[in-house]
Amino acid sequence: MSVIQRHFEKLTERTERMSNENLRNARSQKNDEYFTLYEDIEKELEHYTEQFEDKIVYCNCDNPDISNFYKYFKDNFKRLKLKRLIATHYIQNTRTEKTEFDGETETRELLNGNGDFRSDECIDILKGCDIVITNPPFSLFRSFVAQLIEHNKKFLIIGSQNAITYKEIFPLLKDNKMWLGNNHVKEFRKPDGTIQKFGNICWFTNLDIKKRHEPLKLTKHYTPEEYPRYDNYNAINVNKIADIPCDYNKYIGVPITFIDKYCPEQFEIIGHTHYSDTSLQVEELRLDENHRHRGYIDGQEKYARILIKLKDSDNLCNGIIGVPITYIDKHNPDEFEIIGVSEECGVGLSCGIKDEDNTTKHPLVEGKKKYARIFIKPKEDTEICNGVIGVPISFLEKFNPEQFEILGLTSGRNEFDKEAWPIKKYEKAIQHNKDGSTTNGSKANTRATLIIDDAKSPPVQLSADAIFKFFSFNSSTSFSIFSITTLISS
Repeated sequence: MSVIQRHFEKLTERTERMSNENLRNARSQKNDEYFTLYEDIEKELEHYTEQFEDKIVYCNCDNPDISNFYKYFKDNFKRLKLKRLIATHYIQNTRTEKTEFDGETETRELLNGNGDFRSDECIDILKGCDIVITNPPFSLFRSFVAQLIEHNKKFLIIGSQNAITYKEIFPLLKDNKMWLGNNHVKEFRKPDGTIQKFGNICWFTNLDIKKRHEPLKLTKHYTPEEYPRYDNYNAINVNKIADIPCDYNKYIGVPITFIDKYCPEQFEIIGHTHYSDTSLQVEELRLDENHRHRGYIDGQEKYARILIKLKDSDNLCNGIIGVPITYIDKHNPDEFEIIGVSEECGVGLSCGIKDEDNTTKHPLVEGKKKYARIFIKPKEDTEICNGVIGVPISFLEKFNPEQFEILGLTSGRNEFDKEAWPIKKYEKAIQHNKDGSTTNGSKANTRATLIIDDAKSPPVQLSADAIFKFFSFNSSTSFSIFSITTLISS
């Protein structure tokens, strides 16, 4: 890990400690009197307007005289086409009221108890409603959510982001029974009128939202150097959500803030690095019974991580590779599995890979036919391609710095290696040739070459440091360029 990465982690830890301090104080003092601001409610609720028609909304932790939740729904009752609005609230050792609003008339009825959401009479009201929307007590968040799940209610509630790792909450997030809303809430009003700031408060809901189905745009590629493995989990570590590799099809540990970006169509949540997660999938990933909690890398403990895996998608490589039939001479059954062959060799031999809507039996790339191909796939324990590609130097004319990173040249010149260029040799680099074939191994990593043909003698291969010398003595020679390589990473 670089010095910059270590500094980033320490800074993140310090920031999280400071943002959580107010929440810990509130929990230890059982000080749950924090009132949500009207503008925060309005900002979040605008994403759900179509889901309220003909619904009974229950605000079961809200005094209608001061609650902005109750005020918002009363103000927008007709626009949201609500059926009814109900509110109850808790006051210790005091009988409180049930308040109802039908769009025209507000009625109040004295409860038998103090309005605790866990009381029988409040549970009876809960059973008759459709959606619960409120800011429940931070100290009772677990039991509040458990009650909603038990009675199969739709909800939109406020809670600490730390709840993501609670053993009662995380399985609900993993199984898509609950997810995060659109926004974070940073300020609350206290009973004395002052504003209290928090850094990790968000919305939890099981109402569907557009954001939840928007996949992350993944641009990074996996390399063993950039993505180290945990000592005690069979997974790689990712420090930032933006750095999730697009081409790694095994297990990945990501920060818990990933939940805010989670798209269930794109990712599968396996579990999290917490001793309380005893699910079969996580147990199979654990490598050290003495370190069952957070992940370790080189003996250093990392922050809590969610363990995920990319799902198969049309936008992701499925791991199947089409190679020339001459590959069979090099086939290693311990490294690759042969899936099938292209169907000009025989109908059905592609074993389900062929697009049935296309009648062409040959492989097509951008509409152009390719020669017969054998389809192979790396076996589970085979290292994935490192993303480095060898391309002709004419690539520079098409180079887009937002899409590619230039890593260096396949040069053998000493002054390049030591001074002018940050050259690195990649043992598993793959050169993509003009005819669609590929070349890998040491050949792709030797000095850059021009292959020329002067039409009078066999083709001549020239190294990078001999090209200009050749042209200075053969200025009148006619020739054609076949290949010269630059290493890039997409």
